[in-house]
Amino acid sequence: MLQRLEATLEGIVRDLVGRILLESIVENALNKRGINFERESEYTSLPGVVYNFRADFVIPDSNNTLAFIEVRKSSSRHASLYAKDKMFSAINWKGYNSNLLGVLVVDGEWTGQTLRVMANVFDYVVPIERINDLADTLYAYLYGDRSKLKWLIKFSINPIN
Repeated sequence: MLQRLEATLEGIVRDLVGRILLESIVENALNKRGINFERESEYTSLPGVVYNFRADFVIPDSNNTLAFIEVRKSSSRHASLYAKDKMFSAINWKGYNSNLLGVLVVDGEWTGQTLRVMANVFDYVVPIERINDLADTLYAYLYGDRSKLKWLIKFSINPIN
């Protein structure tokens, strides 16, 4: 029972650190670079193929979204589970909008294999320490550098008849 409680508390703390600390670091970097954005709490949803849901950040806004950012802190025990969740969201959103740049900002213990797999879906998988470099990349993309877009995801669901 104590082990389960420990794992639960670890998850709660990890989520709070991700939401409060890491997202504020991302927000600060975007602001310093002069990039407009909306936070998850500031818009309704980002359209996708399967479902409409919210990313941690949409850039420049939810009406003309060119990029989304997800921020996640992980432990090695949960990396695979988090990766599947985040990758499906990226496939869902990028499959709906072919010009959408997908970014995952990571912190914590991610396995090398998990990071490599996620880099096949997200245009950028960036450790939190490289957030200022990412802001430069986003700025370039917003102002027309389409070479920053790495993956085109073709994903649709259609009835047989």
